Amino acid sequence: FMKVDSSGAHDQTVHGKFITYTFVYIRSYAFFLIGLGVYDLHEMVEKAKKIDQQMQSSQPTFIHHRFR
Repeated sequence: FMKVDSSGAHDQTVHGKFITYTFVYIRSYAFFLIGLGVYDLHEMVEKAKKIDQQMQSSQPTFIHHRFR
């Protein structure tokens, strides 16, 4: 019983460390992408606007009520 419990706790700590490292990696990678240039950021904004327009055209009543 003790062996199973200790190994389970060990797996949890490893899993927690993995999640922490993943978040740190993603955050630093995001900063790296933003650091690449304003053009890339501008392109992302344009893509977001296009997605927003598509959502507006597909859900006109919902968007209309939301921004009223």
